[in-house]
Amino acid sequence: MSARAGRRAKARPRPAGGKRAAGGPAPASAGGGRLATAAEAIVWLLVLAVPVVLVPTARDAFRLPKLVAGEWLALASLIPLALAVARVERVGLGDVWRLPAFRAVAPLVAVATVGLAFTAHRAQSASGLADLWIGAAALVGWSAGLGTRRLERLLAATLLPASLLATLAVLQFHGLYRPIDLVGGQEATRMGITSLAGNPGDLAGLLALAVLLAQALAARAFEGRGGGARLRAASLAALAVCLYALVLTQTVTAVAAAAAGSAVFWWLRLAGRRRLFAAGLAAAAVAAAVALTVGPLAARSADMLDALRAGRVDVLLTGRLDGWRAAAWMAREHPWAGVGHSAYVAEYGTARLALEDRGVEFYRGHALPYFGNAHNEILEAAAELGLPGLAALAWGLAVVAACAWRRGGGAGAAGEGRRSRAPATAWGGLTVLAVLSLGQFPFHLALTAFPALLLLAWVCRWPPGAGGADAGGAEAGAAAGEGGRGPRGRHLAWALAALLAAGLALHTDRSLDLLRASRIRQAVEGMTGFALQSGRAAPTLLWGHVQLLDRAAELDPASAAVRQALGVQYLLLGRLGEAETELRRALALEPRPETWLNLGRVLWAGGRRREAEEAFHKAVRLDPRLRRELPPGAAGEGPAAPPAPAPEAGEAGG
Repeated sequence: MSARAGRRAKARPRPAGGKRAAGGPAPASAGGGRLATAAEAIVWLLVLAVPVVLVPTARDAFRLPKLVAGEWLALASLIPLALAVARVERVGLGDVWRLPAFRAVAPLVAVATVGLAFTAHRAQSASGLADLWIGAAALVGWSAGLGTRRLERLLAATLLPASLLATLAVLQFHGLYRPIDLVGGQEATRMGITSLAGNPGDLAGLLALAVLLAQALAARAFEGRGGGARLRAASLAALAVCLYALVLTQTVTAVAAAAAGSAVFWWLRLAGRRRLFAAGLAAAAVAAAVALTVGPLAARSADMLDALRAGRVDVLLTGRLDGWRAAAWMAREHPWAGVGHSAYVAEYGTARLALEDRGVEFYRGHALPYFGNAHNEILEAAAELGLPGLAALAWGLAVVAACAWRRGGGAGAAGEGRRSRAPATAWGGLTVLAVLSLGQFPFHLALTAFPALLLLAWVCRWPPGAGGADAGGAEAGAAAGEGGRGPRGRHLAWALAALLAAGLALHTDRSLDLLRASRIRQAVEGMTGFALQSGRAAPTLLWGHVQLLDRAAELDPASAAVRQALGVQYLLLGRLGEAETELRRALALEPRPETWLNLGRVLWAGGRRREAEEAFHKAVRLDPRLRRELPPGAAGEGPAAPPAPAPEAGEAGG
């Protein structure tokens, strides 16, 4: 729509009925208010429940249950928002494109979807695309359908589960309460600070954004903008416990993200000498938190300083350089189409072996030497989606940055009272996400992705000044253009609602399948380990495991771990042909070192010694500690790998 047509549309009077006039603001009708309230209630459940969801009987007890629960609730929240589109007279494609959140994610989603036709890893890409579509739909739907005030309430609500998880982490550290008992005495180490996140890095990513949001809420409370003394006390308590637990995780990337985001927040919010005062206060708070954890953090900091003096970048980055190198190799080898969305994990082993052939030395201090993510969202996009993906990502970042800029009215908004509040929180939160994305993978984890999506939805909220006008109802989901263009709102509403309902049903079935497969794998591996230790691995038991794992492979066809477990059962049964078939299928999904080791065992038992040595060699190159697992007489082809030092706690956890 042209600028002149837009001015004419703004001048048109509103109709008396509940329908929205073309180009006019959406009325806060009673029906729209109820639909928005229903959607908000579901998102509240997502915010509060997902961080504490876990399934102890599943092989992946933490990340997978949080992901499937979060995606289910996100899809459910979009159905009432889709029905709210019925309040719009007509919606055209141009009207949808004018939604900033849609403009930001549509090119990236399109590139990733088209890449499915070019990837060699269809199963992984198809599974990852479902997650991407749900995340993108949630971002667009929440931004267009939930009002600014609703999104602000939901962002503030993320402090509740963050504070709970932080409190549990503090209790774990001091040995007062351990909801999850770890094996091997790790409770007193960094890896013991898991809370209900399952991983200290995951927990730290959640807390980094929570620290920024707690400061924003406290600043608002101290300005007298509602809440009074109780809100001030609650926000300061949340800030204290989240900051303390964040430092306890010893996750340097997350600490740096919180510090950078806080600095940007206060720089934009304050002016003149008040900035210096706020900086000093923030430095004192960080110093106090560090002082309380001087033992573990000092040791970790000393190791990093020693690595810096010695020029050991791999040690300084705690192995992240390995993931970055592999991503860069994939991007060079597949510059136009990438390896496929979510296929980084399937190509990592190949990339590492190719780089080692060129003389690249990899970090030897990993507890888990195989990377499932590049630990850098930008490099991973380049590896998986190629140059088109990078261009789409750059476009999306530019759109989000423009929205944050517009919230402050452009340059010079800092220090101008009310106009500086929104951009201070927006830019501070975006800084936290940017730093996390450079050293972790926050958009791949439900624990951190959904708070991040809420923040981005708030930043991209359209129109940006709708905070006071939309408290009673939802926007219709699209800024309608001139009348007569596009389908009628009520037709589109029912079509979207039906599509989302179908997607919700499919996602429910998919989620149950993934959880069942994970539980089967956990049960089989546990029973197999017990049977081998007791010397009672009867063939009838192993055949029962084969049947269970066959079912798990049907439920989760993208799982290399299930295929590998199936190959191990066949190996224990002496069925070498079936074992080799399943292990090679697992390698096609993910060439993991333990899979190469088990394939070597199969080949060794079948008398194919040269092929076995090649498989052992690849296993040892990917994980040198597997050398002690080789059969007697097998040395692994190629030069012996140097002895591995004692592994650090956690994969790339710095």
